[in-house]
Amino acid sequence: NLSSVTATPSSITGTATALSGTEAVPTGAVSVTIKGQAPGGGGGLSLLSGLCNGGGAGGYFARTIAVTGEDGETLSWTLGAYGFGKKIYQGDGTAGGDVTVTSATLANWTGTMTAHGGEGGQAGSAGGSGGTASGGTTNTTGGNATHFDGGDTADGAPGGSAGVAGVRGSGGGPGTFDFENSIQYQGGNGGPGWIEFIWT
Repeated sequence: NLSSVTATPSSITGTATALSGTEAVPTGAVSVTIKGQAPGGGGGLSLLSGLCNGGGAGGYFARTIAVTGEDGETLSWTLGAYGFGKKIYQGDGTAGGDVTVTSATLANWTGTMTAHGGEGGQAGSAGGSGGTASGGTTNTTGGNATHFDGGDTADGAPGGSAGVAGVRGSGGGPGTFDFENSIQYQGGNGGPGWIEFIWT
């Protein structure tokens, strides 16, 4: 069990591969606040050109649920992989995976919250859109990328600059060519997603 009856958040952090699991209501808990941040998209790579975008930031959801008397009931979750920046040859970064939290049995809420990962940056003038979210009482779309940076998350985690990975769900930086210094940057990976269960 990743949580205890305390106001201190317990977090699950994403990786380069998708994760899934369950979270049980601790004995004596009265409520849980669930927050989910989808991972960022990876930056695209453009050779000898500035026409390349970073990856978009992932979407974000949050919801508080009363759980008094529901000790041992479970929530299921999935946490997708972060997007990979393009490292060799010109091309697009990959999108970040989705984050979901599902309740099938809780008395005060059943359903699924979903946050979509950020879009991969493209080796061109488009791409790098932020992921959307649904199912929470708060649902926020991630920031879009630019030719200079990956997209920022709703809570202000900054997207990566050229060749730099995102953090906590932000987008990876674009793999652009620095003409002034004759440096070719690789596309940065998207920032890992995360889920928090805050039990009280």
